[in-house]
Amino acid sequence: MSEQTNGQNGTPRLDRIEKTIEALLDSHLLMENSQKGLLRSQILLQDAQEQTNKLVVTLAESQQHTDVAIKSLAESTNAAMKVLVEAQQRMDDTLTALMGTVDAIIRHKQ
Repeated sequence: MSEQTNGQNGTPRLDRIEKTIEALLDSHLLMENSQKGLLRSQILLQDAQEQTNKLVVTLAESQQHTDVAIKSLAESTNAAMKVLVEAQQRMDDTLTALMGTVDAIIRHKQ
């Protein structure tokens, strides 16, 4: 039985089918390798995302500690400022009294 060429420039039909199947197989192997690469990349990306999530949680916890420390510092600074304002007021009152006494002494001597 002779091979059929079926109008394709004299190339036997089975040869054309074999070439097509080989091309499909090569294409499939390339796609399979590509999928493996994508899977590896996905796994690496997922690991990186998990590490990022852990860092975000750690950062949030640190931020809470920082917020507490800042609030404590603000409260102690406000208390210290209040003490300073009161001390300044006492100093002003004492200086005013001293200036009055010095003024009285100077006027009395004249």
